Amino acid sequence: MDLNTLIYGLGISGLFASRAFIPAFISSFMLRYGEYFPILKDIDFLQKVGGGEPSWFTNGYVITALGVLSILEIGATKIPEAEEALESVNKYLKTGMVAATYFGFMSTADKGFIEGNLMVMQAGFMSGIWGTISTANTYLFASLRSSILEVLFEADQDDDLGLRKLISWAEDGWAVIGFFWLIIYPIVVLIILGVIFGSAFLLKKHYDRKEEKSKIDCGECEATNYPSATECHSCHAPVASPVKVGLFGQSKSDPAEDVAKHKLRLAEKKRCPACATRLSERNPHQTCDTCGHELFKNSTIAKDYLGMVAGRLPLVLIISLGLSFIPFLGLVIGVIIYRIQLVAPFRRYIPLHRSLFIKWMIRLLFFVLIAVQLIPGVGGIVVPIMAIISYMAYRGSFVKGLNLSV
Repeated sequence: MDLNTLIYGLGISGLFASRAFIPAFISSFMLRYGEYFPILKDIDFLQKVGGGEPSWFTNGYVITALGVLSILEIGATKIPEAEEALESVNKYLKTGMVAATYFGFMSTADKGFIEGNLMVMQAGFMSGIWGTISTANTYLFASLRSSILEVLFEADQDDDLGLRKLISWAEDGWAVIGFFWLIIYPIVVLIILGVIFGSAFLLKKHYDRKEEKSKIDCGECEATNYPSATECHSCHAPVASPVKVGLFGQSKSDPAEDVAKHKLRLAEKKRCPACATRLSERNPHQTCDTCGHELFKNSTIAKDYLGMVAGRLPLVLIISLGLSFIPFLGLVIGVIIYRIQLVAPFRRYIPLHRSLFIKWMIRLLFFVLIAVQLIPGVGGIVVPIMAIISYMAYRGSFVKGLNLSV
């Protein structure tokens, strides 16, 4: 095992932490056809690989399959519901794919196609060990990435602000550009990866410390609780002065003036109305794992929740009406506002398959409405109509899931 192999192993670990199939597709495609690209044709090992008998990894069927999976991966990561479902298996998928890719390079080398430069495999045994280390490294990097993104997922589960989609496109770009950089400028890629994952690690540690430091002791049993909790998760004693929660469900410094409304606000941000623990299920009927509180356990609480969201409707419609007269930008801002205020409180508790179905049915209708928005005068009613349709659709699905008389 030489220095180049070491660099390559570290490099693909970072690339696969972002995406599973895109780096694998580029790897197989590059080994098969890299000699035809001007920027890569001078790399010795690509010259020797090109035109030779393909290994299993550079077989046309494998390249095609990886290409299709890459396209599906790009599409899935742009849909919050699909991305959420994928995230549960992502780190295992990425770990498996980096192993397949690394040993795919080795199989190509075994055929004698790679004899120098970046892909030198001096000893099969040592290369196998480094492949295993690289695979384990990918699992650690992918786990770190997931823990960071989990904070964003919890804060904006349905990507109402569009931040997750922006990050997703950036990761797609990095998976493509980063791989070519790894071949041409390997040291630069290692430095970039070190900065990215080093910063991510420090950010995660900072978030964990801040979250733990914000907790307060119960006056009765001394158990630690979130400052936004309304009662102790252990002894269920009331918290004297719970604090408000912000846009992302984070605890703020201002005290909540009305505890009953504060409980509804916690539920809106998908936090337990009692102990403020983050809730994991997309279901209005669930029990908090920390304190045992039953969410929406009776029709009175459900009606109060529905009333809280309905009370926002007039103001949101007025704001949307004004924004409709601003081409494109007004549409974008208006959609963000009504999604946060009217849709997100319901969508967080709707199962993935049902939420995805509603989203695409509404989206088809919105294609027509967005075109109408460009018509002077008539366009002024487009965003309010979109807000009402979305509100009614998601509210109806939420009520159906409640299975209560509301």
